[in-house]
Amino acid sequence: MHDAHQMVPGVSEAARLVGLSVGADVGANPTSNSNASDLLLPLCNLLIAELAQYGLQVAYGGNWQPGGLTESLATLVRTAPVPAGARFNRLRNYLTPTIAKTLSASQRAAADSLVDLTVTESASTEAANPGPTELSLMRRQMANDSIARVAIGGRSQGYQGVVPGVLEEVFWMQVFGKPVLAFTGFGGTTAWLAQPETLAHQRQLWLDAMQANGLLSGTDQALVTSDSMRGITLATVTEPSAAQLALREFLRHTQQT
Repeated sequence: MHDAHQMVPGVSEAARLVGLSVGADVGANPTSNSNASDLLLPLCNLLIAELAQYGLQVAYGGNWQPGGLTESLATLVRTAPVPAGARFNRLRNYLTPTIAKTLSASQRAAADSLVDLTVTESASTEAANPGPTELSLMRRQMANDSIARVAIGGRSQGYQGVVPGVLEEVFWMQVFGKPVLAFTGFGGTTAWLAQPETLAHQRQLWLDAMQANGLLSGTDQALVTSDSMRGITLATVTEPSAAQLALREFLRHTQQT
């Protein structure tokens, strides 16, 4: 059993969040494990259970479409093994104001019974495209609130925002100087983190958009561009059990740095 209070000394209990970036089209990358899509929820289940052993809460941004990924993750968090005395195994679900307004009373009741909800900042009324801007604000707040992030899969098509959400969440973690464990072996846009040219193109698209929207300063941009892999640990494993071991080692390293 891990001692939750050894994980991040000096960090308040309210801030004991580890972000989870996960996309439903895991395995969309043709070079990835062909069974990766089927491994998504079992893999998340193992990782969530491992985080629970450290007394860490999972931070995730997503809507509440019936049968969707957020609902599945919430159920996994609720049923994850709980170490004695731990209170941080629940999911903290981040929502943009626009998405929050679309929740029906029954959906909100279901969400409240499973997770902690955080509605993030509204986009400026002057924003040219408030939807993607709100998503960026949500992802920025998640990065600010989290001590680390785990990335798996990610939509390569049909995503909302300037770049795929998994990538943007990683970029914001780099801005805040926080570590990311990226499971590139399961495909999706997380695998792009191991493809320098693709990553550079996506990063520049994002940097240009964030500067245009006033969300990123020149100093912040320099932090992201000075070292393209700043804070990112790549894990090429393709089996859930190996991913669990990689996460355990990542958490140990995070504790030591």
